[in-house]
Amino acid sequence: MLVHQIESSLYERQGKAVTNFDRALPPPQSDLARQALKDPYVFDFLTLTVVIDLKVEPFRPEFAGKMNFYLSAVDDRLRQQDDKPSIGLILCKDKSKIIVEYALRDTRKPMGVASYRLTASLPRHLKGSLPSIEELEAELGGRMRATKGR
Repeated sequence: MLVHQIESSLYERQGKAVTNFDRALPPPQSDLARQALKDPYVFDFLTLTVVIDLKVEPFRPEFAGKMNFYLSAVDDRLRQQDDKPSIGLILCKDKSKIIVEYALRDTRKPMGVASYRLTASLPRHLKGSLPSIEELEAELGGRMRATKGR
């Protein structure tokens, strides 16, 4: 596990997400919440159990409003009386730090925004069990020709 954390540069990513935690949470919780978030995320070992919204596009300000809605619903439906406030995490393909800071500035619910990256290669144990790009293209190309002939 330690080798994985080193290889994924955890130390460089931890606590780097742009958040509004310092304004939305009291100091002990804001520091802990900020340290729990990373930027960018490597999905190999995602261990958080917070509200997460995964976007396949760059961050847009309206994502913060949608997360505010999600957090309100989770707090109303799932949060117990003794629970701390729910934390929202918006994971985007990319982000502008300035746009994120403005989008979160007046939001009262604790949320953070981070980018993610996909692992560049498949894990060794999956490489032999999945078709290659060439095999997929050949299969799809054959189906496309068969469909056109009908």
